[in-house]
Amino acid sequence: MACTEEAKSSLKLMMGHVHVSVTAACKEYFEKFRRHVYVTPKSYLSFIQGYKELYSRKWAYTEELAQSIQAGLQKMVEAKEDVNKMKAELAIKNQDLAAASKEAEALLKSISESTAVAEKEKQKVAVIVDQVSKKAAEIGAVKDDAETDLAAAKPALDEALSALNSITQKDIVSLKALKSPPDIVKRIFDCVLLLRHWPIDKAAWQEQKGAMVLAGSYEMAVKMMGDMGFLTSLLNYPKEQIDDETVELLQPYFAAPDFNFESARKASGNVAGLCNWAAAMCKYHVVAKVVEPKIAALRAAEAELKVATKEKNAAEDRMAKVQARLDEMQSQFDAAMAQKQLLEEDAANCQKKMDSAAALLHALAGEESRWTLQSKEFSAQIQRLTGDCAVASAFVSYLGPFNKEFRELLMSRDFYGDCIKLNIPITQNLEV
Repeated sequence: MACTEEAKSSLKLMMGHVHVSVTAACKEYFEKFRRHVYVTPKSYLSFIQGYKELYSRKWAYTEELAQSIQAGLQKMVEAKEDVNKMKAELAIKNQDLAAASKEAEALLKSISESTAVAEKEKQKVAVIVDQVSKKAAEIGAVKDDAETDLAAAKPALDEALSALNSITQKDIVSLKALKSPPDIVKRIFDCVLLLRHWPIDKAAWQEQKGAMVLAGSYEMAVKMMGDMGFLTSLLNYPKEQIDDETVELLQPYFAAPDFNFESARKASGNVAGLCNWAAAMCKYHVVAKVVEPKIAALRAAEAELKVATKEKNAAEDRMAKVQARLDEMQSQFDAAMAQKQLLEEDAANCQKKMDSAAALLHALAGEESRWTLQSKEFSAQIQRLTGDCAVASAFVSYLGPFNKEFRELLMSRDFYGDCIKLNIPITQNLEV
């Protein structure tokens, strides 16, 4: 506690007097108002605990306020010193700004002359790049047209690969085990043999369900299926080597009513995919035959585009070097202007801070006097907390059951009066 030992001893007596006086006042209150009020040891313990908490809180608050006032006074002293320093700094900054302005003007003149020369060179290179870019765009259009036509053959190729992927080695082994497979299977393998340029039996026609179809051969097909890489060879089949003669030889097979995936699947399961594969290879040849001249044109266009691109890249390299020189000069100019701007802003900020600080000090001149006086009063205010907190805590712990008239009587006569009699520091005419 921030009080003398004498005040502490008096406080102990005062707390005991409070409990005793309130106990006696209960009888007086009954006689006057016919209402019972009871005081217990718990009231006294609550009084002591409440005092400890209130005193600690008020003491901490007052100490904090005192520190804040003292810090404010210290800041005002420091602000006065800072204003004097800023005056000296501002004079130096103004000198630096004048020198920087002259340097920036000289650099601007030099950069302006160099920029004019560089801009002319840049325009020349830009014309070349524009011409080459237009040429590249025209060649690109030719390439896009050829690639669009070539893409038309892709569905046929995808169809062939899908058909092959549906066939497994197990399907081939099962088919080889058949001594006399269905005729549709023989004819499908004849198509595969023709596409791979393997020999087949001499063509012979036979009637089947009222239609004339080619009789299939099977001996060479069995040998072909004996190759473990048979399916892989079909996946990697060189479709570009298909010629018109092979396609023409396949047409009688395709013309048969039962030469389709559904009929073949009923007879041979997944091996029916070879039916789709053979038809897809022929379809691809028909499409590629139309696109082939465009492919040749595309290759020629790509060669021309390569040369044009090389010319364009060379021109862009020259323009990049010119732009780099231009950027370097612009960077130098920007740096000079930025430095000048920085100095101007620095000087302006320094002036603004100095003016603001001076204005604040002038406005707080009266506050400084008040804070100084208030700072001196904090010590006495902390001493008075001893009695102030005792009276307030006694009020909270004991006077709740009494009416307003009796509260005021006990506060002035017993609580406040005891503090005065015992010389306990307390605020004059304290109001709780």
